[in-house]
Amino acid sequence: MSQTPPPDEAPFSRYASVLRPGLFAGEVHWVTGGGSGIGRCVAHELAALGATVILTGRTEEKLQKVAAEIAEDGGRAEVSAFDIRVEEAVNSAVHAAVARHGTFSAGEAAAVGAGVADGLEAAAAAGLVHRDIKPANVLVGRAGGVKVLDLGVARFESDPVTRRHESALVIGTLDYLAPEQAVDSSAVDPRADLYGLGATLYFLLAGHPPFPDADVGRKFALKRAADPIAAPPAELLEM
Repeated sequence: MSQTPPPDEAPFSRYASVLRPGLFAGEVHWVTGGGSGIGRCVAHELAALGATVILTGRTEEKLQKVAAEIAEDGGRAEVSAFDIRVEEAVNSAVHAAVARHGTFSAGEAAAVGAGVADGLEAAAAAGLVHRDIKPANVLVGRAGGVKVLDLGVARFESDPVTRRHESALVIGTLDYLAPEQAVDSSAVDPRADLYGLGATLYFLLAGHPPFPDADVGRKFALKRAADPIAAPPAELLEM
């Protein structure tokens, strides 16, 4: 007697979406947990709608199987196996994907920068410092709208509590951290967010943050030595 395969083993051949064909044509989408369950379903849906899907997860064998299913249905999928709990692994995977699929054009980067700057202007007017402006915290909508995400480490300039309890901590993401934030994260003002925006724009254009090859200790040293300007990549000079 034949047995029904478990959900993670059920075939997806000839998958078809009920949404408009080509809805995500030309776009690249990451799917975490893409080797099984909901992630697998989402990956098939996005691929059926024209997206190139990057499947992520810790088990390469499962990801490869889903990628093969998507290819059988005429879709495009890539496999990027790593532990999403490890920041360095995530950064490495993102940089590799950007290298494969290309960076933002100067005009696209400028539009994103203007949108983020508008958000930061509103935050500064309210006395709020984000303290973690980076590509992962910028959401660009399909219609071009820009949103700044994650206020988890934000602080109000007038708040004495964070100043008292965070003076010895370094808060933020090192690649996008202003030099003064690497010294005392509790004392920064909106100018630190503008630095993060500048480093984010660098990533959008170059495909990597400034000083991508330096280790953590070297990056801290560079920050605390007034953050010397990294030589622009050749591709930026040609724009």
